Amino acid sequence: MDWFNSDPREKVNPPTIDQIQNIKAPTTIIIGEYDLSYFKDIAVILNNKIPNSSTVIIKNSGHISNLENIEQFNKTVEQQLG
Repeated sequence: MDWFNSDPREKVNPPTIDQIQNIKAPTTIIIGEYDLSYFKDIAVILNNKIPNSSTVIIKNSGHISNLENIEQFNKTVEQQLG
């Protein structure tokens, strides 16, 4: 089972969304407080499908939270890396 194809024009089979429950590593899903609802919906789906996952919302930021709230983003990543 591959997570990607060597040719990006080819679709992954089975679709990646059907494989993400196989992720074994602890996973942190990071979204911005002002991110588009579409991305927030994706975060919920990922969090529900990936075992041992959590979602962190970065305050005062949108989709590029690593640039919009550098301090909180870096703190979150450092905490998750332990």
